[in-house]
Amino acid sequence: MRSVRQRGYGLYLVTLTIQSLPLGQLTDQINTLLHLLAGARSGSPYERLRDACGIAGTLRVLHITITPEGWHGHLHLVVAAKDRESTKKAAEWLCARLLERMARAGLRVTFRAVDARHAQTPERLAGYLLRPWRPGDPASPFGLMTLAAQGDERARRVYEELSMALKGRPYMRCSGVFLEEDEE
Repeated sequence: MRSVRQRGYGLYLVTLTIQSLPLGQLTDQINTLLHLLAGARSGSPYERLRDACGIAGTLRVLHITITPEGWHGHLHLVVAAKDRESTKKAAEWLCARLLERMARAGLRVTFRAVDARHAQTPERLAGYLLRPWRPGDPASPFGLMTLAAQGDERARRVYEELSMALKGRPYMRCSGVFLEEDEE
């Protein structure tokens, strides 16, 4: 992300959150999140936005955590565009389109459903995006696996559901300038 910023692109972080779901419904929650994002980024309105704002790439990160109420899944989308203002315009448009699609799907829309903010520094952004996957966190996959290995039956069931729901799904997906960065 540092090289993307150094090349003059603006970076904006968009977060999409839907209501938590009980255990046993994680695959449904992930499918809903991915469907909402794909719909928001499809069609000629998005193509016009991409061209007008100079969207040069995106980085999508799937976050799943477990809470006492159940699964809390959300997506982070880092948008890189030709400059800071264009990136802000693109992010705000995506937020409005996501909210519209959530309402159309009958999902609860709250002030926390979507959020958009400028990425302050690439280092802080990377730390934020990797936060739910810290080994010491009991709600992370690593923490759940550790608890399951110690005999915690609930952690084992939760870890199994998480493993099955994430099977074959990338935690992170890059496009455009974020792919070029990997090659540097």
